[in-house]
Amino acid sequence: MKSQNIAYLPKLDHLRFFAALLVIVYHYYFFHSGFYTQFKDPAVISKKVASALILEGQTGVSLFLVLSGFIFAAIGYGRRIDYVCFVQNRLLRILPLYGLFIGIGAMLSKASLAQLIGSISFLSPIVPGVSHVPVTPHLWTICVEFQFYLLFPFLILFMQRYGLIRYGLGLIALVLAVRTLIYFGPKDMTPIKGFISTLVGRLDQFVIGMVGGAIFSGRSSIQLGSPAKYRFLFPLAIGLLLAVIYLFHQMGGYHTQRLSDRHWVWIIWSTVEGLAWLAVVITYTRMDFDWPQPISRILSWLGTL
Repeated sequence: MKSQNIAYLPKLDHLRFFAALLVIVYHYYFFHSGFYTQFKDPAVISKKVASALILEGQTGVSLFLVLSGFIFAAIGYGRRIDYVCFVQNRLLRILPLYGLFIGIGAMLSKASLAQLIGSISFLSPIVPGVSHVPVTPHLWTICVEFQFYLLFPFLILFMQRYGLIRYGLGLIALVLAVRTLIYFGPKDMTPIKGFISTLVGRLDQFVIGMVGGAIFSGRSSIQLGSPAKYRFLFPLAIGLLLAVIYLFHQMGGYHTQRLSDRHWVWIIWSTVEGLAWLAVVITYTRMDFDWPQPISRILSWLGTL
């Protein structure tokens, strides 16, 4: 992760590569194994922790979202952000490649003008956008990310003004309250699981990353302490993450009928998942251990790619 505002942190690119790898393996499994049935439930429950991580590989998206909040807060906390330039830079980074694939998907699916506008304006999945398997299904994450980018300068300003922990916890509580209202709402409403692909379902993960990034920046009142101790905390963070993913998988996970779309666990799942990933991000980036230089460079290059 390179920025003119902070020193280059290769470990963040290592984590980006791992997030991408999880998502790629996950999609490969469901598209090219015998269990793929047009995204219907394969009813696969594994007792192996590593297999559970692969079967729940969509968690790589959560790592991406936590990293986004973490990186931007590490750069921007305690500093003035030029909103227009910030959004302009995000558009220049995202639109060329994103627009290309939306265009391809629109031609192949013969999408309507309204669908094309919905995707290019980053309003999808709030409004119907271009949809063509396998070109576009994963692009909902880009829309949710961009909606977060529009909010980020305001969120970081409010965190600085009203208190990092106080405002961050308040936002997370608000998101949990909204999801709880949806859970107790009319049964014919959109299932609570459906909000996972919207900003309402993911804002808590961005905010969790922001709080971690602001603390990591060293410009908050909370200090992380000596990097030496994180060498021992990192394995604990990995163990916590694997335990959380494994328990979620045993409950039914993302792709089985055992966990209904209106189950209570969807209220808290993205928050719990985000906190587990933040523990991994903080301990990995903070500890005084790195890979041998050749390996670190390869991982960084893959993460950048």
